[in-house]
Amino acid sequence: MTIRTAGPADAVVIASLHRAAFAEPWRAEDIAMLLATGGGAARLALDAEGVPVGFVVLRHAGSEAEIVSIGVDPARRRSGLGAALLAAAVEAAGPVPLFLEVAEDNAPALALYRRAGFAAVGRRRAYYVRTTGAFVDAIVMRRDGPAPASGCSPTEPAAAGGGRSRRRGRRARPGGAPAFAASGRAAG
Repeated sequence: MTIRTAGPADAVVIASLHRAAFAEPWRAEDIAMLLATGGGAARLALDAEGVPVGFVVLRHAGSEAEIVSIGVDPARRRSGLGAALLAAAVEAAGPVPLFLEVAEDNAPALALYRRAGFAAVGRRRAYYVRTTGAFVDAIVMRRDGPAPASGCSPTEPAAAGGGRSRRRGRRARPGGAPAFAASGRAAG
């Protein structure tokens, strides 16, 4: 597996992976716009044959960064790709605090993020909407430090890839993601 930097030209590929991984996919145009603007960044995981199998999209905002979305082809989950992409995101973020959100009922992703050194710093009540109509809280997590955490390197297997369901309200598209203040709450 190889992880490489992705840019706006990769938006169609990332959107295709997003569509396979999530109930409410993002449009390629929105991904391209996020990656073309200042602060947007992405990594794309390719298997041994060069087939895209996962992605991570992040955004820098001032002195912090946020993982906007991370996803793995459902057929490739539980193979270490989620951990490898998370490590790549930590490296891409650099020495600034890195934030992410995860549904409180996504136990594999929560375990992966905790192993990578993320800690819960907040909660957004009823933030996700499942296809059943049920609401699920989002856990806001933060990780400090410039280096990938042990137990979450590109060569080690992990418990899960990313997994989000439909969201309620704001941040339904990548360009609408708010920056986070140091407290982990949405800024302004």
